Amino acid sequence: MPIRITVDRRALRALIAALPARVDAIARRGAEQTAKSARALVPVRTGALRASIRAGRTPGGYAVRAGGGAVDYAAYVEFGTRRTAAQPYLRPALESVRWENIARSALSGGQEDDA
Repeated sequence: MPIRITVDRRALRALIAALPARVDAIARRGAEQTAKSARALVPVRTGALRASIRAGRTPGGYAVRAGGGAVDYAAYVEFGTRRTAAQPYLRPALESVRWENIARSALSGGQEDDA
């Protein structure tokens, strides 16, 4: 029994035209989910470090930032020092993001939460 596959070039062209916006959506959603997970994972003493975690646009895409201003110890918490053990929160947050779900949702045009 033969099988026939037909490619609709119009749909393919439309998908290709929409890719830049969809790739941007994947990056934005991934950064937002990473920041959300990092806020849940970060150790809290005063709450300042947790409050400083944010996702934002950069010239190359999106980034998740922690610390800044008076919160100058974000890297020390993540990586530790010779006197204190590391308490990673950013790397585990990034690893917890379900990139496949985010990509599937963005490529299908969906807006649902991708956690």
